[in-house]
Amino acid sequence: MGKSRQTTTTEERMPAFQQEFLQNTLLPFATNISQQGFTPFGGEMTAGVSDTSMRALPQFERVADIAGMTPADYAAMTEANLSPFQSQVIDAALARGQRERDIARTGEMADITRAGAFGNERRGVFEAERQAAFDIGQQQMIANLLQQGYTQAQAATMAQLAQAQGAAGQAAEGFQQIGGLEQATEQARLDAAFAEFMREQGLPFEQLNALVSAAGGVPAGYGTTSQTGTYRPGVLDYLTAGAAGYSAARP
Repeated sequence: MGKSRQTTTTEERMPAFQQEFLQNTLLPFATNISQQGFTPFGGEMTAGVSDTSMRALPQFERVADIAGMTPADYAAMTEANLSPFQSQVIDAALARGQRERDIARTGEMADITRAGAFGNERRGVFEAERQAAFDIGQQQMIANLLQQGYTQAQAATMAQLAQAQGAAGQAAEGFQQIGGLEQATEQARLDAAFAEFMREQGLPFEQLNALVSAAGGVPAGYGTTSQTGTYRPGVLDYLTAGAAGYSAARP
């Protein structure tokens, strides 16, 4: 019963270099991050509409003005297109017709004089009838020319309006496309600046994670110490051992 019993005690202690790293490096760094205030982004985040895009607005207004023309506006424009036809075609035709009538009248008077066929009264009636026929033909010519001119003026008005509206629409679309590219380029620049700001704000946390990973890289059990001691068993130890043996031997 006097035989001694040997025991081993294991104690886990943090290595001194790890404890020093945690106390003097990791914890102060984490404390400093936790005490930092909010840093707002000081730059612009959204690109505005470019000046080029704004140049499309007057073109759209031009399209709207054409679409909103009143009958009076249309008539005035058609009248303006008819004026050149009046001076260049109708007036010229009238002048040519009057000249031909004067030539014909001169010939008629010469023939009448040579023939001595009419007296003054009958001659006046003859001239009046010929002039009336000329006037009727001239008025018919004027009516036909006016109808032709008005038709051409209407066609010119429609063509001018369509051309003006189409040109304004194309110009507006071009300004929008170029302005959209400018705005997208500016937005990309602003996004890059904001991303760089966020990367700067996140750098301390990346550094903290690196420190945490370094602190956790110490192998488990590193720094564990073992202590061995001896002591003499007492009566209680023998009684416990005997009871255990008896229990095991029972069927």
